[in-house]
Amino acid sequence: MTLEVYTNNMISLDGQYVGRIDRATYDLKGRKPHIQTTFYTPKDGDHRSLSVPHTIQAMLYVGGPADWSINPDFEAEIRSIVQETIGA
Repeated sequence: MTLEVYTNNMISLDGQYVGRIDRATYDLKGRKPHIQTTFYTPKDGDHRSLSVPHTIQAMLYVGGPADWSINPDFEAEIRSIVQETIGA
């Protein structure tokens, strides 16, 4: 399975919700320089409180309007953060 981004900005890995991204920080238009994405994980494992911020360097999407796909580097950064903070 893979990373999924939902319309409410929640992120799931392998079918499990792990956090959310701040929509204002991810870049769909390929602005230069690239704007870093803020990803929030739960505080103390409490999934009701997604308040611990992390910075993602990779762009969320690659491609263009006709063929957007999630950037593998973005997924790798999310997986690394989740492993360090949540242990999932």
